[in-house]
Amino acid sequence: MMLGRATDFIYLELCKVFDTIPHDILVSKLERHGFGGRTTRWIRNWLDGCTQRVAVNGSMFKWKAVMSGVPQQSVLGPVVFNSFLVTWTVGLSEPSGSLPMTPSCEVLLTCWREGMPSRGTWTGLRGGLWKPHEVQLSQVQGPALGYGNSKHKYRLGGEWIGSSPEEKDLGVLVDEKLNISWQCALADQKANCILGCIKRSVVSRLREVILPLYSALVTLHLEYCIQLWSPQHKDTGLLEQVQRRATKMIRGLEHLSYEGRLR
Repeated sequence: MMLGRATDFIYLELCKVFDTIPHDILVSKLERHGFGGRTTRWIRNWLDGCTQRVAVNGSMFKWKAVMSGVPQQSVLGPVVFNSFLVTWTVGLSEPSGSLPMTPSCEVLLTCWREGMPSRGTWTGLRGGLWKPHEVQLSQVQGPALGYGNSKHKYRLGGEWIGSSPEEKDLGVLVDEKLNISWQCALADQKANCILGCIKRSVVSRLREVILPLYSALVTLHLEYCIQLWSPQHKDTGLLEQVQRRATKMIRGLEHLSYEGRLR
């Protein structure tokens, strides 16, 4: 990718795999990373003490012990997940410089050197943890990368990996031509939805009320990772419409021009 060549990306659903890893394996990975005996025993007791049950139409099933994964929204969850991911990446011949700690892991595959052919079975996935429908292929090309993507196909086991025209990477929608118009439309939709909720649920139209709400709830959707997707001139107008609507909500500014409302 740094050489200006078309690039293939493989997206792996790490969260689904992480939830299926038995507690014994997770604890053993912590021990390999130098965690002491008292710490690993404490973590094991914390993991083994979790139970869950399912409710369907008011009927409750029996409590069952959770034998794999880590409770969501826990403080120790990212620590255990990090140790799992670092151990898994050992042995990949062409990983990207840094694998993001997110539900989808990006693996950069430019040439599949060292025994990994560009066509055929991908043997780099350990233990058969992924199913083909949990793996997506995105074949990117564009002005900065060139248009010479040969559209190779890859197999996981005996099945072909499906190709996707766009994928959400770190919360940003990226398509195969690096066109960010889809991301702009998605950000505009989310921002307008939040702005509509503010308009319906907040009675006051004072500047002191609307501006803090807009900054805290709406702007984050318009500016999330803006340095990465960097909207072009044709897309900035779509995003600008959200701010036009927001400034028009402020009492006393309804009849001013957009430039006047910004002052």
